[in-house]
Amino acid sequence: MIRGTTTLNAGNNSKQYYAMRDIVNNNVEIHFTASLNPNTIGNLLNQYKHELQDPSFKRQNDFIKRLQRFLVNISTAKIQTLEEKLVEGGFDENLEYALLTKEEFSKFLLEYKFSPSIQNINAIFLGKIFDQFNMFILPEIRKGTDHIVINELINSTIIAPIESLILDNDCDIDILTHHIRGMIFFLTGKCHIKWN
Repeated sequence: MIRGTTTLNAGNNSKQYYAMRDIVNNNVEIHFTASLNPNTIGNLLNQYKHELQDPSFKRQNDFIKRLQRFLVNISTAKIQTLEEKLVEGGFDENLEYALLTKEEFSKFLLEYKFSPSIQNINAIFLGKIFDQFNMFILPEIRKGTDHIVINELINSTIIAPIESLILDNDCDIDILTHHIRGMIFFLTGKCHIKWN
């Protein structure tokens, strides 16, 4: 088996990635090296605990700027629903689950609308998902990679790293796997992620 390794050096202040590919049968292994300080999520969760104690935080009534960019639709020439995007990309087998998890995440966003720390966590996770999906998943979709492999890539490059950050920080909020998947479909609905 011949293995190749590619390292992308994006610069001093950028995220670093490397990918390994099994050249014989096109299995793909992607390893993500996060530039995010592992204490960031923990610090934000501690901040959230303090926010719960302080009634002044309840006065916030809008989403933070960092999160705003993911809450608006990206202008495109062709406006499509989430359903249309998944069907066009050939991922209609995920349609019911996609709609359900997108709705769950939308409710989660509203539930924590008054918490700047949870909004920051959501912004960090949405940014990671946006980046990882567009860098690693979308090219595989465009190559026609099997849907099972695509789902495995989503699990290994998006779901598992975010779950790890949550579990490593004794999280008091209920961010579950389906919320993370809901973030993917939420971003799809807002045209930040494409499936074709």
